[in-house]
Amino acid sequence: MQPKAVSLSRTDAISPQIKWLMMGMLALAFVLMQAVVALAKPESLAPLAEKISPSVVNITTSTTVLGLLPLGLGLGEGAEIQQPLALTLIGGLVSATILTLWVVPTVYRTLGALE
Repeated sequence: MQPKAVSLSRTDAISPQIKWLMMGMLALAFVLMQAVVALAKPESLAPLAEKISPSVVNITTSTTVLGLLPLGLGLGEGAEIQQPLALTLIGGLVSATILTLWVVPTVYRTLGALE
């Protein structure tokens, strides 16, 4: 009888749902970064926050937050272990969206008006 191979990977402890969620988040981040790079022009001095439509950022954030809600609410098998991670991700995404869409453009306009 052959000995069973031992996996040294730490990803065995991560549930398949979290793996798919993380892959989806990476894909969304890649698409968003491609949009930012496509919109960035060297001659433009306007902030990128004004060029990117808020709907793109809102859709990306809302799909990720909605995907994390079952874990954040503690639903499902083993969710109580991963609930703190989900709540941290939801809070970080919501605060980053608020900063990106409202705070940064407001500060930029305020500082631009002072010059």
